[in-house]
Amino acid sequence: MSVPGEWLRATFNKYGDKLFSANYRGFLGISKRRKINTGIRASAESEADNFWVFNNGITILTLGFESERNGSTNLNGVSIINGAQTTGSLGSIDTLKYDLKEVKVLCRVVQCSDEKTIDRIVKYNNTQNEITTWDQYSNNPEQKRIEKEFHDLGHEYSLKRGFSSSSAEIGIEQVLQTLLAFDGDHLSASRGKNYLFDRKTAYEKAFKDKKARHILFVHILAKAIDERKLELREKQKHDKIIELERRQLLLFKNLRFKNFLVALIAQCLESIILEKVDLKHVSFTPKVANRDNYSTKELIALCSQ
Repeated sequence: MSVPGEWLRATFNKYGDKLFSANYRGFLGISKRRKINTGIRASAESEADNFWVFNNGITILTLGFESERNGSTNLNGVSIINGAQTTGSLGSIDTLKYDLKEVKVLCRVVQCSDEKTIDRIVKYNNTQNEITTWDQYSNNPEQKRIEKEFHDLGHEYSLKRGFSSSSAEIGIEQVLQTLLAFDGDHLSASRGKNYLFDRKTAYEKAFKDKKARHILFVHILAKAIDERKLELREKQKHDKIIELERRQLLLFKNLRFKNFLVALIAQCLESIILEKVDLKHVSFTPKVANRDNYSTKELIALCSQ
């Protein structure tokens, strides 16, 4: 069928990222780097009557549908499994400046409730923007659990690339390598993210049974190390760096050093805090981990002392 561009825009602005619940990712945004999305929006704004033939269209997954006598169709549940970029690009258009009445979008509607089939449909329908290996975990039950735990603490944890992830301070792709390093495997942690997410053993070692408070602790530790590196660079820039700090900065030039340092701190943690430590579960207390009490910036500052 064909759907009105105005309807797609309104639906996106009403439901946001929920509209892509079964998809690997959400809308990736409009920017100089996202030339495809910029082009989609531009074609809708300047050549509305040709949008239907210019665009690949969208695919909607639904649990059921009914055709009405007047030609309309009622859908029982909607998830856009292909076309998130088309949908978001239309959603970003200022309708006070551009009329979308002539914009029509080609649309396939797929009725399916079998999870295995849905996974295959989503996988094979996403080719417009390259899928990273961590996108496949965006609907993983364990990741959903971690996301909820972060939400309960007041922190936003991003499961998928998209417009919601831009505001999230913590994301699945940010913490994998650090979690592996903290667990002692700093060599694997220095491998590329795509390589690690593509190997189930690495993913499970990093995330299996891990709680949000532990992930937050490890993430903040890594960020505190980043802050130290920036501090040393600033000192060097203003010619205020001492010899010991200069040697420290030289270590940071080795790309593997950060993960090695995370692993080293983990192994020395008992000596640092003078308490017995379970490295797989060590974390901030619930009070400290709650964002109402400490923001991530404040936690980084605490760990940097």
